Amino acid sequence: MKKALFIFVLVFWPVWSWAWSAAGHGDIAIAALEQVPEKKRKEFQSILMEGPWAKGNISWKTAASRAAAWPDRIRDMPLRKLFGQYGSGSVPPALQAYRKDSTKEWHYVNALFIDTSGRILEATQNASAKSCPPAQEGMMLEIWPHLFKAYEQAKDPRDKAIVLSFILHMVGDAYQPLHVLGSVDGGCRHDRGGNGFCTAPIVGFQAGLRCRESLHYLWDQGFGVFADDISSKARFSGDPKSLTPALKEVRKVAESVYPKKSESPTSESYKNRSRKHVETVAKKASEHLAAALKTLP
Repeated sequence: MKKALFIFVLVFWPVWSWAWSAAGHGDIAIAALEQVPEKKRKEFQSILMEGPWAKGNISWKTAASRAAAWPDRIRDMPLRKLFGQYGSGSVPPALQAYRKDSTKEWHYVNALFIDTSGRILEATQNASAKSCPPAQEGMMLEIWPHLFKAYEQAKDPRDKAIVLSFILHMVGDAYQPLHVLGSVDGGCRHDRGGNGFCTAPIVGFQAGLRCRESLHYLWDQGFGVFADDISSKARFSGDPKSLTPALKEVRKVAESVYPKKSESPTSESYKNRSRKHVETVAKKASEHLAAALKTLP
């Protein structure tokens, strides 16, 4: 049975802002929480009910779904204002260095690129370099380990709820291939994680153009996967406090994320292939998130 979802309107959203749909983030979070031992899950359920998304007489699944989608709503708000408005007013020490900034760059890292010949390239690590492939941008990998410490430091349940929502959310982002992967043209200009790869009314890489409909948006919707619940009981292998496992999973599907030259991104062949990839990475995300939740005190 499809779960109740937290639906919100997105207006004039920045090009980097899309992530899995609210349904996708919610499904991954709920699937992960269902893999956590009951006693621990009830603790998380209680904390989730302290968040600003917990309005009305709702179930824990609805609260988890809303919490997992919530970081996309407040991404332009400075962190200190975020904790001031929705928490105790105090940013956890582990996140103090970021208190003046918004969280919009927490949702992605352009770590991998596909070039015009289909090769996978690693992003340049030096942010000031003007080399090809482009320099790595985005703070997803940097922020992730700090969230575990911040959760431990937070004493007010509202603060814990805020940090927990980012933990629920960011694993989902990490396994959305186009939050990690982009493509480059012959001039080494990149498409901002598929935001510059248009699917309508024109199709293909459009450097510098904000597409009305983009490849990134197609992947956000999950190709129908999130119309049903995610179910996974596989054991996660790796360090849950690192997002390196997510990058490895994205690398496995990277060559198939972009349509082949003779293939339309709206064709049945592309959609069917992408649907299978989404099924795989969504389950992997829930397993990773479940392992991460089990490490929290």
